[in-house]
Amino acid sequence: MFKVFLISVFGLIGCTCYVDETIDNDMSNPIPVRIVPGQTGWSQSGNLITFTQSGVSLQAIFSEPDVYTIQFGITPPPSPLAFGAIIRPQAQVSWNVKGNQIVRTFDVSNGSSISGRAESVNVRLTDSLIAPMVGTPGIPYVGSIQVAKGVRPTNQIPIFSPINIENPLGTAVVNNGSIVLAAASSALFVVPEGASQVYIAARYTPALVNPDLAAVLQNATAITQAWNITPYSPEWEPVPPSSTRLVVANSEAVACRLTVLFGIEG
Repeated sequence: MFKVFLISVFGLIGCTCYVDETIDNDMSNPIPVRIVPGQTGWSQSGNLITFTQSGVSLQAIFSEPDVYTIQFGITPPPSPLAFGAIIRPQAQVSWNVKGNQIVRTFDVSNGSSISGRAESVNVRLTDSLIAPMVGTPGIPYVGSIQVAKGVRPTNQIPIFSPINIENPLGTAVVNNGSIVLAAASSALFVVPEGASQVYIAARYTPALVNPDLAAVLQNATAITQAWNITPYSPEWEPVPPSSTRLVVANSEAVACRLTVLFGIEG
């Protein structure tokens, strides 16, 4: 690494630009994108590879604290994916102000975005497929990160589909927040950090007119929210800030396919 001092006819300008001599996509060593006078945007791109946790990282230090937006680009593999050969890009964003961090983790599609107020940000974009999830290892595809000042469009909600499902009753985990919920059983989902909304959809075969399906949000000591799920016309439901887990109970005599999505604040 070397320093470049900027000098004008009026003397030394009060800033220093840092330039990295080594650029790589090592996720443990994010690529720094340092302050450049007049710079208004930052970007980075590279390959994501399924089941390897490899991907793209970016670090930006802003000239002043403000609201910035991060937008992601995903270019799928060039050849059509066979059934089961899925990709699952996921972002981890750490907004920083004076050493304090707010972290957001969410799933990414082409054009996904999130906003936050910070004086610096660290971004990691990886493929989050892990065994024993469904998929084919070693599939490369391209991901990109763009950072600029401003607020994201309000019609784009960052989402997170839980895969780390605790299952005390032995319900089979399928993939990406979608499970087969057996008859007369329940499933337990961990509420991700920063979740402000939850969306629950279910499909019974054969279809039931008014299935007995209920959801309960909890913390360590109490119920924070409870409601009956309307599986065929689901809506976003608020997640109280103290909630740490979600229980979905199927009281019917037949199984259903259950999908859970959390909306992430930002």
